[in-house]
Amino acid sequence: MSRAFTPPDTMSPDDIRTVADLRRTLWINGIFGMGAGAVTGSVGHLVLQTLQKKYIGEGSSDATSQALRTASRKSTGASWIYKCLRPLPPLGKNTFMLSLMGGGALGSFVMSSTAGELGTYCLLVWPRLKRKLRSI
Repeated sequence: MSRAFTPPDTMSPDDIRTVADLRRTLWINGIFGMGAGAVTGSVGHLVLQTLQKKYIGEGSSDATSQALRTASRKSTGASWIYKCLRPLPPLGKNTFMLSLMGGGALGSFVMSSTAGELGTYCLLVWPRLKRKLRSI
């Protein structure tokens, strides 16, 4: 067996269990974050796609009808939505997959790094600090 799987002799059984718990927490939160990020990315894509179809439209070749449609949308008070959605490319199945995978990757990174920071503090730093404070 590799040395990577055997803990050093200087670690106590309690420390080994603490590190194993921290590793388990990182994996669980990373998978949870991947799921939550994928759902968030998918929902965000579908909302943007719906708004884009509603305010921008499918696009027609007739310039006068497009100019009239643009003028009517700008007068309805939704001009800021139109200005935000106009530069976006048409959203389709490829951008859906990008949103799904990008959201999953970002969610996994954020959740696992947050769990790692919190777990490192709670499982490794705080018990040692508490022991030192008791001895003072």
